[in-house]
Amino acid sequence: MPDLLKYFRIEARDLLAKLQGCVGELDGDARLDLAERVHRFAHTLKGSARLVALADVSETAGRLEQIAGPEARAEGIAPEDHAEVRTLVEQLARQLQPVLDAAP
Repeated sequence: MPDLLKYFRIEARDLLAKLQGCVGELDGDARLDLAERVHRFAHTLKGSARLVALADVSETAGRLEQIAGPEARAEGIAPEDHAEVRTLVEQLARQLQPVLDAAP
């Protein structure tokens, strides 16, 4: 498992940074590719977290994935969901912090 966790840290750090970047774009133009990116990043993080038994991270990423799901990818993330997207990305950052701070 140490190898999986090592690679998870690398991937999770990258995915979290990408999700945080997406949050910065929420109030800009309502671009459909933003919803697609959020969905893809959250989906990948959800699956990777499951592999290393981080159920809380997987659950939070799964909720984020749902918000950016097929309807959002067709029309963009709804403005009324922006606050929840921000909150979920902040929650992921808190949940991942102990894992990312652990020795590589």
